[in-house]
Amino acid sequence: EEKISEYEGKLAEFAALRRDVATPHARHRLKIRREDFMKQGAPEPLARALARLPYMLRGLDIIEIARASGRSLKEAAEVYFLAGHELGISPLMMAARRLNLKDHHERMAAAQLAARLSALHRELAAAMAAIAPGEAGLRAWRIQHDEALSRAMTRLNDLLATGRMDLSRLALAVGVFDELAAETRLECGDSATATPRAAE
Repeated sequence: EEKISEYEGKLAEFAALRRDVATPHARHRLKIRREDFMKQGAPEPLARALARLPYMLRGLDIIEIARASGRSLKEAAEVYFLAGHELGISPLMMAARRLNLKDHHERMAAAQLAARLSALHRELAAAMAAIAPGEAGLRAWRIQHDEALSRAMTRLNDLLATGRMDLSRLALAVGVFDELAAETRLECGDSATATPRAAE
């Protein structure tokens, strides 16, 4: 009960600061989702709550980043959203949710890939937050891992330029971030922040 109460308090804190730490792009996506729910007939309060749900779920990751890095919840949230936007993880997660999946097995595969990408987002953001709070952590991490990041972004851009996102491209894109995380761990000589690989 004590653990549940702690998370409830942290999630309430995150909900209160969400607007301050989300990127302009993220706020725009939230507005679009709310309008989509309203077009489907949802009353505005319900549409607003449904649109916010993905952000509240991310709050659990942000709580863990704050705990691991020793940063405040606001500092952890800032670096989390910045990392998602600048590394291209957030748009990739959105594309994954829009995939045209044929059957149950494809939906299971897509869900596992999305979970792995979410874990990698958390790991990379935690590494940035451990260096410095907020945007400073992102900038310092980019300088520290410039070559590995440049290779990963080139591969990702080449992959996304080949055509519309599908399950195979999503798997390859997640692989790019898996390799980026592995390279940056080696460069830091630190496996302590590594997240376990998803079950094969």
